[in-house]
Amino acid sequence: MPSRNTNTVCHPPISCHGCGKPGFIKSKCPKCSLKKESASVNVIQMFTCLTSPVALLDIEVYEATGTVCADTGASRSVGGELMFKFLRNRGQKFSEFHLAMCLADGQQSTSLVQKATVPITVGGRTFISDFHFWRS
Repeated sequence: MPSRNTNTVCHPPISCHGCGKPGFIKSKCPKCSLKKESASVNVIQMFTCLTSPVALLDIEVYEATGTVCADTGASRSVGGELMFKFLRNRGQKFSEFHLAMCLADGQQSTSLVQKATVPITVGGRTFISDFHFWRS
């Protein structure tokens, strides 16, 4: 399904992501930037711990299970091609609409999106969620 680029640029106001101070990014914010101090050290003990940079959750949609990346700042839940085909094959109904987006770099575009409302289970709790699918 075609997507339509409008080639317009939007400029969201700049503000610190740490404290919200307008006109500053976090690394340059006078409130959030740490002042560099020099220090002398004789002994250093270092420990490392492997951590995942993203939150991964095991979910269940109808009888299928999978692992998803959780983005707590996201405004929409996006499903991939495999999930779209699974839902379509089991007779899931989809609604179709145009969605305007403004990306972090200021580019704005409008795309044709399909949406399905499905029950998902996470950690033993089931709730209804909308999943959006961008079709190529």
